[in-house]
Amino acid sequence: MQDSIHPILKPMTASDVRRYSKKSQILRTDTDFMISPGQKDFSIPEEIDAGDLIWDCQIHPHGTLYFSSEQVTWKDPDMETSMVQITVFTDADVREQSNSNAIASCVRKLLDQAQISGHLEDTLTELTIDLSTNAHGELECKYYFVAPDRRVLFWEDDFDAKHLLGEVKGVTSGHIKYAMEAEYWMHRELYPNDCKITPELHRELQAMILHAYTDTIFSEVSLAPFDMDELQRALSIVDYLNGIVNQDSTADDQYIWAYARLMRMFTRARFSNFYGELGARLGTDHTVYADDSSLARRPIVKLFNLVLFGSPSSHVRKIDSVWVDQAVNRPRWKMFMNGLTSEWNGLAIYSTVMLAVDISFLAVPTIDQRPAAKIALYISSLWSVASLVVSALLAHSGGQQDNIDRATAFMTRMTRSLHGKENLAVIFSLPYALVIWGMVFFFLALSLVIFLSASITTWCTVGPAWLLVIVFIGWPVWAAKRPSIEQPASFLRIRKKLGVREIHGS
Repeated sequence: MQDSIHPILKPMTASDVRRYSKKSQILRTDTDFMISPGQKDFSIPEEIDAGDLIWDCQIHPHGTLYFSSEQVTWKDPDMETSMVQITVFTDADVREQSNSNAIASCVRKLLDQAQISGHLEDTLTELTIDLSTNAHGELECKYYFVAPDRRVLFWEDDFDAKHLLGEVKGVTSGHIKYAMEAEYWMHRELYPNDCKITPELHRELQAMILHAYTDTIFSEVSLAPFDMDELQRALSIVDYLNGIVNQDSTADDQYIWAYARLMRMFTRARFSNFYGELGARLGTDHTVYADDSSLARRPIVKLFNLVLFGSPSSHVRKIDSVWVDQAVNRPRWKMFMNGLTSEWNGLAIYSTVMLAVDISFLAVPTIDQRPAAKIALYISSLWSVASLVVSALLAHSGGQQDNIDRATAFMTRMTRSLHGKENLAVIFSLPYALVIWGMVFFFLALSLVIFLSASITTWCTVGPAWLLVIVFIGWPVWAAKRPSIEQPASFLRIRKKLGVREIHGS
C-alpha cells in the first residue's frame, strides 16, 4: 500500500466490499513462537490507538478480523445543531500506520463534505471505508455511508446505480428503495456488531417467512426465495430467537448476522419482483415487461423438433418458466436442475442398456448375413454412445449450477447469443433424442432380420405382432400431441396463481 494520505474518493456499495474476494495475506512460513512461563492471555488487542482514530478490533461470525471506530461530530459545520455519532468500519489493516493515516484523511474529508451538504440528518450514521490500489498505482478510498434508521446507503458523490440494479429494467425511485435496503442488510451482514434486534424487526421477518411458507404450500409459482424445507427451518430459527428480542440492548453478532442474511434475501426478492408496483410479478413464470416476447414460437425450435422428437419445444417451455426477465428464482431453479439431472441420469442408464443390447446383437453369428441390419446396429450403437457421453457431460455441468449466482451467470452467458434459449433447449434435448434414435435403429435392425427371412411362417406370425408394436408405440405419441379440450385461459391462470390443484377420487 503506497504512503499517500490523500487517496482518491470513490463511492461503492456493500456488495463491493472485497472481503470474500481478496487474496489471503497469511504467509506459509514457520513461526518461532515462544510462550512465556505462566502466560494466560492470548487475546488480540481490544483497541488500536492510531493517532487520529482509535480502532476497536471486531471478529465477524465467519471469523475474519475487521475494525470499527466511534466518532462524534456536529450535524453542520457551524456546530449550532445536535451531535451525530459516526461509526467507521473497515477491513483494511489499520495496524499499519499508512493505512490508518489514509483512512483518517478520508474520514475527515467525507465528514466535512457531509456536514456542508447537510446529509448528517440522522443521530446515528455509519461509514464504511475500503482501501485499494487502482491500475495506475494510485491509492483509492472506496466508501459508503449508512443511515440505519432508514435502511439506506448514501454518498457524497454522484453514484451510478447501474451496478446496483443488475438486470432489472424499468426501475423507479420508489422501487429502488428495496435494492438500497438489500445493500443495507448486506452491510449489516458484513459488520453486525453493536446492533439491536427490536420487536418490530422480529415481527417483520417472522411475517415475511410465514407468508412465503404459506404461499409455497398452496402455490406452484411462489416467489419465495427459499424452498419449503428451508422456509420451515428459517421459521424455526426466528421462533428460537424470540427470547433475545430486546428494544434496549444489543444482540450477539451471530444473531444479527442471521437476521441480516434472511432480510437481505427477502428484500432483494422484493426488488426483483417489483414489490409495491402496479405491474408487480405475481408468479415465478410471470414477466413484468409489456414487450416480452420470450414465449413466441421459434422457427429453430420447430426445425429441431422434427429430428429431436419434440424435446426442444418441451425444454424451451421449461427454460421460459425458470429464466424470466433475466433472473432465476432459487427454489424453482433447484427443482428445474434436479429434474434435468434425474432425467439425464436415467437416460444414461437407458443408453448403457441399449449399447449392451446392440453389442450382444452384433455378436450373433447370423447377423453377418444381413449387412443392412448390421449397419443399422452400428448406427444404433453410435447413437447410444453419444447419448451416454452427452448425458454424463450435462449431468456434471448441471451439478455445478447449484449456486444462484453461478446459475444466473450461466443463463446470462448462454441466452445472450442468437437463439440463446433455443440453443440451450436443443442441448438439453440431446440425451433423450440420441437414445431414441438408438432405439429406432435397433428396431430397424431387428425388423430387417425378421422380414428379410424367406420363411412365410415368420412373416405370418411375427408380422401382426410387429404391427401391434407400431400401434402401441404410436398411440402415446399421438395422444401426447392431440389438442386437449381447454378451459378458458383466464380461469386456468387464476387457478395456477392461487395454487388450486385437482383432487381425484373425492
